[in-house]
Amino acid sequence: GYLTSILVHNHKLQTTLAPFAPTQSWLEPFGLHLMSGNLSMLVGIFPGESLLVFATTLLILFVLLTYSLVYVLTKSLAFSVLASTAVFYFYPALNLEYSLIGLYYLGAHAALFGDLGLVLFLTYVSVFKDSLQSKKLYSIIAISLIGLLVVYPPFIIIPLIYLIIMEIKSIVRGTKHL
Repeated sequence: GYLTSILVHNHKLQTTLAPFAPTQSWLEPFGLHLMSGNLSMLVGIFPGESLLVFATTLLILFVLLTYSLVYVLTKSLAFSVLASTAVFYFYPALNLEYSLIGLYYLGAHAALFGDLGLVLFLTYVSVFKDSLQSKKLYSIIAISLIGLLVVYPPFIIIPLIYLIIMEIKSIVRGTKHL
């Protein structure tokens, strides 16, 4: 809530933590805090509270997206319910950071937002894998990659590696994607 509070207090995007620490740089990705700050100003709640509401919304979206993706790929209601409830599981012997609900409890909401963007990218690729020739699909994938870059930049590595491998594979086969 601290970074969201700074955004709400200053009413602008900035690269320092002014007025609280004007010499310290802002090192976090902006996406989560911008959306949470907008929610705070829109609804009229405290910035920390809006961050918690937004993170809860992200977790709900993750459950629904997981359910939908597994159902589209397997056509099995049982697997879909199992996959969507697996979002809430964490193995007690491991750290909380290895599960989605653990990220929620630890307050690593930007990583939770990045995970949602990564699963959204995987949903695009797996559901529309037969129509990868489409320019419209590439524009949707590009928008999701830009969003992932704004929200949590380290998570863009996996989709970029996947797209590069698929492009090399298409060049070797003689079909052109782009």
